Amino acid sequence: MWSFVKNMVRKESIPAVEGYSIRTNHNIHNTSQEKAELFLSIFSGAYPRDIKTLIANNLNSQTPNPLNHAITFEELENSTPKS
Repeated sequence: MWSFVKNMVRKESIPAVEGYSIRTNHNIHNTSQEKAELFLSIFSGAYPRDIKTLIANNLNSQTPNPLNHAITFEELENSTPKS
């Protein structure tokens, strides 16, 4: 996540997800799979029990989420500051 944020603000960062290890207690998490499982174990209480199934179903869905549709001119107009 930090790598993504730094790239968004155009600061130097390591572009690969595996750029940094995460250390928890006596464990070191290096791969994206290990990091995803760690994230899930920490934050799983905030999500439905079948989150993995929901993610898989949405990845394979042929109907995209409306939140991922292209930004309209009306949305751009409403979001730009008025002086």
